[in-house]
Amino acid sequence: MKLPLRSLPALLALALLVACVPPQPFPSDPSGELFFPADNGARVDVMPADCLVTGNPCPAPITLSLYPEEWNVIGLDWAADASTAAVLAADEPKDHLALFSPPSRQLRRFASLAFVRETAWSPDGKQLAVAGVAEQGQKNAATNEGQMEGSNILLYSVAGKELGNLTAGMPGRKSNLGWLSADTLLFQNFLSEQDCNVYTVTVGSGSTAPWTEPQLCHANPAISPDGAQVAFVRDGNLYLADGDGSDATLILDLPASIDRPAWSPDGQWIAFDETEPSAIGVVHPDGTGNRQVGESGENTGFAPLPDKALLLARTVHGQDASNATASWFVIPIPDGQPAAVVVPGIPPDQMPLNLSWRPPQQ
Repeated sequence: MKLPLRSLPALLALALLVACVPPQPFPSDPSGELFFPADNGARVDVMPADCLVTGNPCPAPITLSLYPEEWNVIGLDWAADASTAAVLAADEPKDHLALFSPPSRQLRRFASLAFVRETAWSPDGKQLAVAGVAEQGQKNAATNEGQMEGSNILLYSVAGKELGNLTAGMPGRKSNLGWLSADTLLFQNFLSEQDCNVYTVTVGSGSTAPWTEPQLCHANPAISPDGAQVAFVRDGNLYLADGDGSDATLILDLPASIDRPAWSPDGQWIAFDETEPSAIGVVHPDGTGNRQVGESGENTGFAPLPDKALLLARTVHGQDASNATASWFVIPIPDGQPAAVVVPGIPPDQMPLNLSWRPPQQ
């Protein structure tokens, strides 16, 4: 049967419309999805995260055709509502930041900085804080740390618009960004081993203030899921304080030094790294329940699952960051039986340095 000629334009338009709509790689998984760079950042792969929760074999990952393709993607940072990710890509002589909102495959670049250290989404997902160096500079292993001594915290909207430099004129290396509330950021500022502290900055006014005793060196602040408490490290020991910096209490003193505290989504556990010798441990916020759950490696935080305490950990292979790889593990807490992350087609010891667990869509 022949179609009337007047029907052909409508059919052609429909075909073009279908061709231009990028398909979703798969329906949203109840446990979220795992995104990770592959081929040294030349592409991004994704797979359902359910296999990491159930222990079942993981499916082969799907390659996303992101545009522009020439970007060297390092990692992704998802907003809490899982709608948008901040994508960091390395280039010479600058790093690039872009927004990625599935099902679109388009990367929307919104900033190019000399160096980017980390990002942190606001609780409502409407603002993105970035610790980095805005000025032009050559990026290499010899100068990265020097550049970061003059780093700042830059604020962007979810649309990628720059909203201001929150720490202009404040020397030091900014890190460990976290949101205490919708208008207050917590961060560590490091000048030297004797001159380091944790500060707050108010987004509206840009005013900074020491978070707790300025004469003491605090490190690695980690904010509880409800924002009411902050875990931090002082003299290699683990402390807990109220969100305003008051009532700081020692909760764990071990023979080994403690580093990198991280909260479980339900606020019942704090994971941490032990150094010399290397190990991974967990403890309740009241200081009870301390146990080792990993004999080596480093924790990278908990999976964004409100009803589970699954800790992600990695062991890095290689000294050169440009070609280093990692082995990844999922550790259920409190059981503490590490399970290797095995992705079809990728040797377990050649996984990328960064995995990004997209939260289940709300």
